[in-house]
Amino acid sequence: MISRRTFIAGLGAAATAKAKPTILVRSGWQTVNIGDIAHTPGLLAVLEKNVPGAELILWPAELDRGAEPMLMRRFPRLRIVKSSLDEDANPASAELREAFASADLLVHGSAASVTSQPQMEAWRKLTGKPSPRWNLQHGHSR
Repeated sequence: MISRRTFIAGLGAAATAKAKPTILVRSGWQTVNIGDIAHTPGLLAVLEKNVPGAELILWPAELDRGAEPMLMRRFPRLRIVKSSLDEDANPASAELREAFASADLLVHGSAASVTSQPQMEAWRKLTGKPSPRWNLQHGHSR
């Protein structure tokens, strides 16, 4: 299993390879529960600290109940893409297509499991860009 520390160190190393990497973050599962809503700003803060200068794009599953203004106050450079996949598993908007094209890496935010499996598969299929594939039964990357 890859540790969070190893993963973040890898992001930092990737950042040195590119002056300004772009990271697409799939997160924001619920805004009803304070525990769930805290995951997204926490992940963004970790990325901001460990990959300085990175452009962060949030692709939220849900962003209501005042979460968006809160995030924008704390992360004024954050770009938020509110879109989904169409029936053919392609980005449904030009904004999401551009986020796929410009991002160097897609990071799945904290959840009980990979809750955005179709979105992760679409990213991998459409971009051909690196994305860890997780073996959910054994909890390690392959």
